[in-house]
Amino acid sequence: MTRVEKLISQLIIIFMIVVFPAAAFAADEGSSVYGSFDRNNISVKLMKTEFVYDGNAHKPKVVVSTLNPAGETAEDLAEGRDYKVRYENNKYPGTGRAVVEGMGLYSGKIEVIFKINMSKVTGLKVKKQYKKSVKLSWDKAEGVSGYRIYQIKSGVWQRIDDVEGRNHNYYTVDGLKPATAYTFAVKAYVNGNKYVSLSPMSERVLAGTRPEATKITDKTGLVCALKVKWNKKNCSGYEVWVSRNSSFSKLAGRKTVSSKYNQAYIYDLAKSEKYYVKVRPYFTRNGKKIYGNWSYYKTVTTKPISAGWNNIKGYKYYYSMGYALTGSQYINGNPYYFDSHGRLMGSSYKMWQKAKNASSSTNWLLVTDTHTNATGVYHWNGKWVLKRYMRCSTGAYKTPTIKGNFYVCSKGYSFSDEDYTCYYWTGFYGSEYLYHTVPYVRGSKKYILDGSLGVNISHGCVRLATANAKWIYNNIPYYTRVITF
Repeated sequence: MTRVEKLISQLIIIFMIVVFPAAAFAADEGSSVYGSFDRNNISVKLMKTEFVYDGNAHKPKVVVSTLNPAGETAEDLAEGRDYKVRYENNKYPGTGRAVVEGMGLYSGKIEVIFKINMSKVTGLKVKKQYKKSVKLSWDKAEGVSGYRIYQIKSGVWQRIDDVEGRNHNYYTVDGLKPATAYTFAVKAYVNGNKYVSLSPMSERVLAGTRPEATKITDKTGLVCALKVKWNKKNCSGYEVWVSRNSSFSKLAGRKTVSSKYNQAYIYDLAKSEKYYVKVRPYFTRNGKKIYGNWSYYKTVTTKPISAGWNNIKGYKYYYSMGYALTGSQYINGNPYYFDSHGRLMGSSYKMWQKAKNASSSTNWLLVTDTHTNATGVYHWNGKWVLKRYMRCSTGAYKTPTIKGNFYVCSKGYSFSDEDYTCYYWTGFYGSEYLYHTVPYVRGSKKYILDGSLGVNISHGCVRLATANAKWIYNNIPYYTRVITF
């Protein structure tokens, strides 16, 4: 634009101001305009329209331009010569205003708005957990007046307290119940000129209080073990520690117990030794355990292993000459069967009651207890002697194993149904009731379909581990007596 053209343009503007004294600036599209203007010949732009509250006044840069008839920028005007700017509500959260007023050759004013937003509180976490309180902390927010604490109660957020000061970024929630889950959140607030502004709510934090400590009510020394009982508490479970010293630096055993129970057995301890035991409850929140305080410890002395019967780890053992008996044994004239570890097999005595007066056409006898799901193999040596003791699975409730006295009458390598195959079968009631292996995937001898033993699950036959079914198949002759009860 030449100097002459510029002069003509300014004369036109002066003419418009004289003829149309209400002529004013026009805000650029997208800005908010306050007041009434007749011509859109001025553009006002803010270089930034949104700010994050930090306690400082914000003054976004303003660009004012004249527009040509096509609405395009013709010339940028100069602040202090052609216009002046003042700011309103530009410190606190909310809507700030830039008020642009004409000077010199320009008159009227235009107001444009910008936003001052509060950012949400970050870093909210549970710093300490107590029985009846929880301490929260979070990151400090710039320029705020304080913080507002919220808790979910009855499914909705409820304000529970305010704390003043930017640096007061912690709070203890009191009056809570032990071993209980809670949810909290925090907002920052600013005391403005006329009202209080709140930030968006922080991310929620899940917290849990610690359970109350329990008290040991009873302790008993057992053979190479101990039993301890305590008061029940509201919790998710308990931890039991056993040590050889009172500082619990020499742990001899530890156990986790469900909240359903208030007692525990600790096994695999030394005989005739003094131990220290203590218990603490825990509460699980978000997959993490929140522990209560330990109980006061108690001392327990385990019992020695004595000659004769001993209860160890839930099993009965019989010791003679310092060793546990194994295999088939007669004790006080009664037969018992112990496994290779010396544990008494529970149904062996009942089997003996069935076997002792039984007769068989061979030197072998099979006895199956359908209640305990065990099978005994006896050999005649002047009396029936238990040679093998096998876990088995007998008939289910709706398809029970036949009970009574029978004899081995049939054998076969395998049989199959629609989806399974069983091997090494020995029949004792036609071909309907058999001893055989657990079922395999049809046609396979590698993939077991159901290996369950010790339960009533079959269609009436007696399922055995493959090695035991094969042993009976190979060693027990036809016409051997079979007793089931």
